[in-house]
Amino acid sequence: MLNSTIIINGVLADFTAQDTREIKKIVVYKGAYTLGAQKIAPQLKNLGVDVLDITSSKRIRSKSFVQLGHQLGLRGPLTFALNGHPLEAQAVAVLRIAPAAIGQIHILRPTPELPETRVDIWLASSPKPDYSKYHPGTIFIR
Repeated sequence: MLNSTIIINGVLADFTAQDTREIKKIVVYKGAYTLGAQKIAPQLKNLGVDVLDITSSKRIRSKSFVQLGHQLGLRGPLTFALNGHPLEAQAVAVLRIAPAAIGQIHILRPTPELPETRVDIWLASSPKPDYSKYHPGTIFIR
């Protein structure tokens, strides 16, 4: 996550040395989404088991989920899911996603049991670094 609003899965590897200097804070949310007394932002719930939230002034091209639905030519009531985890309406209204973070999109058309079109977004995997280029003790963030 970038600034608690943009899903950047896999894009972090594209940060340059200059971009990393712009990072102001990194918060890791694990398990029950707490870090000490700090609770996770509501829009970040249901994104998976662990969330890495980076606060930075870096600008990344992104789209809202509504824009993504329009780009896909979808009309009518839509629901969204990330990696199979349904997103609450509040999260859909606030969150954005970087196009490079999208690995696959599955569209589930309405049925009598599910009257809304569901857009299931599967996030791109982070590229694996060539570990032979780095010194021992180098820390990698995925």
